[in-house]
Amino acid sequence: MLVNAECWLDNDLWGNQWPMRMASVGAFYDAGAVWFSQTPSGLTSGLAGVELKPILRSVAGVAVKVSDLRLNVSRPLNTGHKDWMVSFRIKRSF
Repeated sequence: MLVNAECWLDNDLWGNQWPMRMASVGAFYDAGAVWFSQTPSGLTSGLAGVELKPILRSVAGVAVKVSDLRLNVSRPLNTGHKDWMVSFRIKRSF
């Protein structure tokens, strides 16, 4: 399961001011969970080997996009791990 929400401010907002005329800025929220078809040892087994209590993980952050390049800075929301994460991607993933 994957949930993704994004809100972008288009580069038209900046007018003709360089270097912002080529960039878009956005905020995002990602959440997801995984079910195991065969339960790993140490987890409670559910119906037919499927884990019935998946753990939902979520992150929120900001991104800067220039053409096909995107830089994300995010932070986990519901885990003990609170370090900031930086990721970079080329082109759209889907």
